[in-house]
Amino acid sequence: MRGRIIRWPTVFVTILFSLAMTRADALAKGGGADCTSTSGTVMNTGSDGSTCSADAIATTGSTAVAKSVGDSVTESFAKDDSTATASAKNNSVANASASVNSKATAKATDTGVTADTGASATADDSSTANASASGLGTAAIASAITGGTSKATATGANSQAKSLIPDSGGGKATSKATGGGTAEAQIPSGGGGDADATAKDLGFADATVEGGTAKAEASGAGSAAGVFGGNGGTAKGTASDGAGVDVSAIAACQATGDASGAGGFAGVACEKSRSVVTVKATKGSTANGSDTKPPVCMPKNGGVAKVRSPMGTCG
Repeated sequence: MRGRIIRWPTVFVTILFSLAMTRADALAKGGGADCTSTSGTVMNTGSDGSTCSADAIATTGSTAVAKSVGDSVTESFAKDDSTATASAKNNSVANASASVNSKATAKATDTGVTADTGASATADDSSTANASASGLGTAAIASAITGGTSKATATGANSQAKSLIPDSGGGKATSKATGGGTAEAQIPSGGGGDADATAKDLGFADATVEGGTAKAEASGAGSAAGVFGGNGGTAKGTASDGAGVDVSAIAACQATGDASGAGGFAGVACEKSRSVVTVKATKGSTANGSDTKPPVCMPKNGGVAKVRSPMGTCG
């Protein structure tokens, strides 16, 4: 009997020690901070100066995870059957918040820790938000409510990506910025739709929808693409090498614009159902087309200025 009394405490102590070491390893891995919560707030500070905070509302079936390493900062919050995960490394900041059957994920690497950098993801009411930022000065912001899906990815120094769905109606917003570009995809007033913006090498792209489809692409310093799709319309704009495009489809129609070359511009608009308007301008040329006004083509530098529309053609 004495043998049993001696052995069991030894085994018990060994198990406790093993569990404690496992937990310590998880918290101190890489000198960082690791926080996971399914009930209440968990906060930790790593030996490398990293901090984390994870807060999950008790008895709601939610999980909040925050992991930091390399003097980074993370925060996560989850409630009502949701999951929020934030991770950051190498002097970065990430925040994730999810509520009501939603999922939010934020990941940041090498961004710097300021009010204007890092990754932030917010999802509410059966939505999904994913934000990823990598590189000094980068920022990625993704938010969605009421069944929406948003994804923002920023890669390379000073790149900025925003995907926003702040109103009901769902939809999909996707932004991708690289090489210092700025990309914004948004569904600001509900109605759903699909907004997709891609910016490269200091370009600026904005895709906005209200019940339509919009795709904006910009590449190169000085390039800018502004694209709007509403009421079932489909709009696409591509700008490169310092050119600009302004494309809008406000009915069940199709509008496409492509411009290249410094100072070049393509303006496209359709507002009548089943209309198709296409505009192209190269080498700094200018062209404008719509389904309500005559086309305008002004070629330059041996480039092309071309319009195809219900109101006529040129170029």
